[in-house]
Amino acid sequence: MSTLTVPSVQRSPVLTSALRLALSFALAKLALQVAANLWQAHLGWGYFRDEFYYLACGRHLAWGYVDHGPLVALQARLAETLFGHSLAGLRLPAALAGAARIALTGLLAFALGGRRAAQSLAMLGVLIAPAYLAIDSFLSMNSFESLFWMSCLLALITLQHRLGDSRPLSQPPSSRPKAERSAAEAERPPHFANPLTPTGVPHPLQLFRHHWYVSSLKSTKHRPDRRTPLTLWLLFGLSAGLGLLNKPSMTFFLVALGIALLLTRSGRTLLLRREALAGVALLILIALPNLLWQIHHHWPTLEFLHTGRVRGKNAILGPVAFLTAQIQTLSPVTIFLWLPGLVWLLRRPAWRWIGLTFLLFFVSMFALHAKDYYVTPVYPVLFAAGGIVWEQRRWRPFGRLSAAAPEARADRLLAFPLYQATLLVTGILLLPMAIPVLSPQVWLRYASALHLRNIVSNAETARTGPFPQFFADRFGWQEYLDIVTGAYIALSPEDRARVLLFTNDYGEAGALDILGSYEHRNLPPAASGQNNYWLWGTHGRDPDLVIAIVRDTPEALATRYDSVTIVGHMSHPFAMPHEHRNVYLLRHRRPATPFRWQDERYFY
Repeated sequence: MSTLTVPSVQRSPVLTSALRLALSFALAKLALQVAANLWQAHLGWGYFRDEFYYLACGRHLAWGYVDHGPLVALQARLAETLFGHSLAGLRLPAALAGAARIALTGLLAFALGGRRAAQSLAMLGVLIAPAYLAIDSFLSMNSFESLFWMSCLLALITLQHRLGDSRPLSQPPSSRPKAERSAAEAERPPHFANPLTPTGVPHPLQLFRHHWYVSSLKSTKHRPDRRTPLTLWLLFGLSAGLGLLNKPSMTFFLVALGIALLLTRSGRTLLLRREALAGVALLILIALPNLLWQIHHHWPTLEFLHTGRVRGKNAILGPVAFLTAQIQTLSPVTIFLWLPGLVWLLRRPAWRWIGLTFLLFFVSMFALHAKDYYVTPVYPVLFAAGGIVWEQRRWRPFGRLSAAAPEARADRLLAFPLYQATLLVTGILLLPMAIPVLSPQVWLRYASALHLRNIVSNAETARTGPFPQFFADRFGWQEYLDIVTGAYIALSPEDRARVLLFTNDYGEAGALDILGSYEHRNLPPAASGQNNYWLWGTHGRDPDLVIAIVRDTPEALATRYDSVTIVGHMSHPFAMPHEHRNVYLLRHRRPATPFRWQDERYFY
């Protein structure tokens, strides 16, 4: 079986072994995420706020949305169709995407020249990283980012091997080992040894076959194979196009990748070819419907990003704090894996474009004050390279924690037992900080006892309560639904037919729509001015009669409505503080302040 030739390791593993190992780790990851999701349902943890919104978007399929791509809506629609309101079923696509990330990490380590020891170490590091455990535990587009990003990189790395540019650029082709250059001659079939037939008369067909074989052999000996498989460029275009439909952040990754390719000699060899146009064309073709949607709706995503930046939605971190957040979310002990991997990539001319892609993307996210977890999709390739560093025994921060030479040569799965044990132990300790596998009360005691409460960073500036936002956004939805349902049932049949349910944000509106339908509350569709809910309008409901869940005070509402009645109050102790608000029944809009839906627009 053919193998990839990378000079940094003497012998590459066979592809089937790499695939088998990647599949094993992927299945372990999938089993962990599914088991955790099944267990959460028995511990009192509910739906995450954004899940309601994505499910609502899945019921309004379109080629674009204000604050995310269309793929997450399709993901939600398929999951809901197949699994109903099963929490584990709705989160299964995210778990599958996380498993694919693990498999791609192993394949990247293989493609870069790593053997079983490097592959297993890299996949273990990604497996226990809290950031990946967290984003793979709920319905979102974040879990799919690495799937598309790493597929692009794997296609380009494989393409670079096909072009023969995986050797150091300073090494001429003739400097390859003699045994490697003569491998093709040793496998030459006997009937190519002599172009003459047994009678001594050359046959035209046999002469042609002999000439073709000798020409190809010389090509193999004296120059690398320059045939570019179109399939790899199409795979790149497919992954990049789907990534753009998944989340707008793919744009920044592609820009960083393009600049890195142009800045390096090996990168230009990949990019500046006619075949690359096919991949770019496919990318544009796939993303074009979303682009047309954005144009038709006057670029709402750009407005969303601008508003968030102007109003300071995201927490602004300095360079040290931004890097510290990366270290925390990936587990502090993994820095000894991915940081050497980054250095290894930057020091090798053949793979320098990968390291530059990471640096350019990291700097751009910091400069744009993006959330710290926006960088996490690109780290698996650093883990893959870091596994190779450990396998080559060029990084020994803990002395004997790295493998002995005989173990590395034997290509054992557990070649670094002490470091791998450290990864596993810290992964288990930090697991409750990534996935709610403890009951809420036990979680609070656990986080307090181990001083881990602050390790779960808040990406936004909103004030939190006992729980960080990632956990707090799972509480209070059932109580909220009960209050609104009670207010709705108390209305007369005539009023129920025309009342407008209005909320401040998409989470509350989504909870009414999704939970209300699951529990057959027969509530009218909810309306909100935030993001895509604004595009869906008021559903023909009467703004003169409103059940409103808003932050306004009764005095402020009295300037717009003749009758303002508080019918309930949301105050779950574990929910985010800004969710503690009144539920109002409003009647008779004042003529001096007419209701205009345009004024409710809130892309934030």
